[in-house]
Amino acid sequence: MKYRLLWSVVLSVLFVFPVIAAEPSRTEFDAVVAERCVRCHPRERIDAAISRGDNWAEIEKKMLRFGAVINPRDSEVMGVFWKKPVQPRGK
Repeated sequence: MKYRLLWSVVLSVLFVFPVIAAEPSRTEFDAVVAERCVRCHPRERIDAAISRGDNWAEIEKKMLRFGAVINPRDSEVMGVFWKKPVQPRGK
């Protein structure tokens, strides 16, 4: 019985917590935009594209053709937040 409880805890730590931690945060989104995107685009252009509902997958393909380097995590973060309306910080 003790071992069953121990295994339950171990499996929870190994499989549940990494999934929770992997969910991108607004802070991570803002960091990706600030560190990567605004090198080439003004923030207003990025926010406008999100507000219009432009297709992130198509935008990403186009940027890659132009030579952008987008790592998998940045792509994931942008894909998650691209679907959400951008609200100013603090709201």
